[in-house]
Amino acid sequence: MWSEFPATDEAQWAALLAKETGGKDLEALSRASWEGIAYPAYADPELTTSPLVGLPPAPELTEAVAGEPEWLHQGEHTRVYLGAGALPDNAQVWQRDAAQPALVCDREQRLCSSGWLRAGADGVQELAWSIAALIDAWRLQPDADAAARFSLRLAASPRLLLETARWRAGHLLWREVAAGFGIDVAPALHLVQDGRWCTRADAHNNLLRGTLAATAAFWGGARSVQLQLIDDTPEAARWSRNIVHLLALESGFRRYSDPTLGSGCVEQLTRSLAEAAWSEVQRIERAGGLSRQTDLTERAAAAGDRWLQQLRDGSATLVGVTRFQPKATPEAVEPHSWEALLR
Repeated sequence: MWSEFPATDEAQWAALLAKETGGKDLEALSRASWEGIAYPAYADPELTTSPLVGLPPAPELTEAVAGEPEWLHQGEHTRVYLGAGALPDNAQVWQRDAAQPALVCDREQRLCSSGWLRAGADGVQELAWSIAALIDAWRLQPDADAAARFSLRLAASPRLLLETARWRAGHLLWREVAAGFGIDVAPALHLVQDGRWCTRADAHNNLLRGTLAATAAFWGGARSVQLQLIDDTPEAARWSRNIVHLLALESGFRRYSDPTLGSGCVEQLTRSLAEAAWSEVQRIERAGGLSRQTDLTERAAAAGDRWLQQLRDGSATLVGVTRFQPKATPEAVEPHSWEALLR
């Protein structure tokens, strides 16, 4: 039946969009993320990215609650494996030096970005620097067996569409690097909820943020998801585990390997994030590789300052912190002192 309708070109779609939105142009309808990535007002229907190949359509769900050193991540958490290459607790290794993220263990070498996040890195920086760390690591161990032991640990905020696209971009860049080394290694990405978006003001908001981060894990092809505890109560770990149980077992997310494939918005965001991160990777490579970078902490701090400024001027929002604050804030924090509500 669709063939009975005349084809519509891009100019006609743009005119219809402007008419239906009160005459606003496409620039006015778009907005930019913290990283400067534009959310498209409408997407190019011809733009596609590669599917997330190599993901199991229905991974077996196993769960584990693991403790980590305090210096690794701010706040408590719970971890749930999604079944794709799950590791026992004793195979987990963690970063001790934010400037040198190479890790060593018998089963998996996980490149961790927590130090950069604490310094203030945005999503593009975290992805790009993690890929650059992978390149440095593979230079030392270029054979496929050794390369297959590496994985990346990336954070996820509550920005569902952007985080899903960023994780898909991570798969694209991983495959690009693997092709450059001439090795066939499936992407191995582990998701941890970004604690910078959590607050002490309202545990229920943290619960929703954890749900969005876990959804990005399923949609973006993560091997495991690690969520912040919503508060310090004994039931907090169960809340975090049940988020993943609901998404995996009731919503059916684990039945699909790439459910957003073909979505115009997600595809365009994926391409934009991949290009922005790859540009940063190329800058690092031209400067001699990640191990020779001495200004990453300063770059991360500048990105963190940009985010805080967006929160101050209202161009970015944290629900329950900068807007819709609870009537009684903890520790008698004044409403205008919202920075104190952040973890």
